[in-house]
Amino acid sequence: MEKGGLARGGMDKRTVILGATLSLAFIAILAPFLGFAIDDAFIIYRYSEHLANGHGIVWNVGYGPEEGYTSFLWVLLNAGAVKFGASPVIFSKVFSLACSLAILWILAYRARTLSLGAGIILSGAIAFSPAFALLTAQGLETSLAALLLTLLGGAAISSAGKPNSRGPAFFFALFFLAFLARPDAAVFASGAAVTMGAIFLAKKDYSSLGKMTLAGGGALLLFLGYMGWRYFYFGHLLPNPYLVKIEAGQGLIKPRALASVISFVFAVLLPYLIYFVYSAARNWDRARFISVLPVLVGFVLHLLYLLTVLPIQAYLWRYVFPAYPAFLLATGYYLSGARPGKISERRWLSRALCAMVLIYCLATFPLAFEYKENKNSHDRIEAGKALSGLAGVMFVSESGAVPYYSGWRAIDLIGLNYRPIAEKGLDPVILEAIDPDLVLIHEPSGKYSPHLKNKIVVNEYMISNGFAAVAAVKKTEGEYHFYFARQDSPLFKKIAVRLNSIESVEYGDLGKLVWEKRMPIIDGRYRAAPGGGH
Repeated sequence: MEKGGLARGGMDKRTVILGATLSLAFIAILAPFLGFAIDDAFIIYRYSEHLANGHGIVWNVGYGPEEGYTSFLWVLLNAGAVKFGASPVIFSKVFSLACSLAILWILAYRARTLSLGAGIILSGAIAFSPAFALLTAQGLETSLAALLLTLLGGAAISSAGKPNSRGPAFFFALFFLAFLARPDAAVFASGAAVTMGAIFLAKKDYSSLGKMTLAGGGALLLFLGYMGWRYFYFGHLLPNPYLVKIEAGQGLIKPRALASVISFVFAVLLPYLIYFVYSAARNWDRARFISVLPVLVGFVLHLLYLLTVLPIQAYLWRYVFPAYPAFLLATGYYLSGARPGKISERRWLSRALCAMVLIYCLATFPLAFEYKENKNSHDRIEAGKALSGLAGVMFVSESGAVPYYSGWRAIDLIGLNYRPIAEKGLDPVILEAIDPDLVLIHEPSGKYSPHLKNKIVVNEYMISNGFAAVAAVKKTEGEYHFYFARQDSPLFKKIAVRLNSIESVEYGDLGKLVWEKRMPIIDGRYRAAPGGGH
């Protein structure tokens, strides 16, 4: 019997063949999504470029530090790439792919002691997942966080099953890195750590408990040092996105978060959950169950925590997926000690089960393609590029590609990158202080008829300050981004011309789409001359 969750030793031929085959399958599934980038990724890129260029961790150059991102580690890695002359758009995709492939190989290695069918089912949960493929391609830290929690899960299984002197130190080093990658990873890691401590205490293994306490104390010092630096640098302990996502007025459990977690359970987790429960009941092994218990507890606590935060831009279960491969790793470890049963003896039945589970994974393809079409950033990328070279101020509901490519000073509607709005909400005084030349508003309904509180405040401000609707750029079928420019701004004509002269986007009819009748409308007379540029 093995002694750890990620056993030592070289990889056998079967592991290499399985890992290579599934890697090729994953790359094939990833290929249709390679050109996709979610708008939020450009928030990270802007912070990273400013940091790499010596401006510090700021959203607007020349202004104070802001913490409008979730992953500090992802900012650092992309800043390093920029420092060495790489594009963060390309680097983030390549690095994410490397992390996802590393997860696949870890699962393939874990599956080396299983039947071939069981190994394909276990590793195929990631390799044949269109949802995870798209999350890998979109430019955020999801794959990195998933890899760190997979390694952490392996360290937890090893430590709980057969403690060694280096296990706790490795576990808590991964704990700290996972926290830097995604702060909510601390919930998973804390659950695993407490469970490990309880296991050592129940076994009266005070030596392992002492080593774990010592390693945990070192990680705690790192954590306190990091939090102290954050407070000194930013002036607060909680990042702006956290304030936006908890939205205390909605209560502890957020309905949208509950729907997201439930959909993950039924669309992704269910067959593997059944597989694990069936195997655990049919081949009960107390020692192995205790070994994987820290991962199971961490995974459950992670899901419960996610019920309390608004899943903003968490489509295709982006907040859930980082902990999922660790659950698969635990499943593989437990199954590696199971006795052969009737299913593995009947090859046709094993193959049928394998096919059914993989079809279940591939069934998210339509959802992934829908997400790719609905959440693409093409129109904002082109708008940002069109506005580059002008020195303006914008107020936006989409705080990613347009500010990144334009280079303008930008403030966003919900305060992701502006602390006063994140803390107190939006009011006219803040808008007067910002004094924007341009306002970008996304209306999912496709009609500009503001009804949400923040959008109403913005609308009244624009009407009072002489803004006019200059362009409605199509995002996807039935959705538009509306651009409004201040008519007394020295940039007004240039803004109108540039935003109406983008060849690779579709425009909507402002007269039909702007239902706010008090809003002046520029009827399209501002166009660049053919071949005349901007």
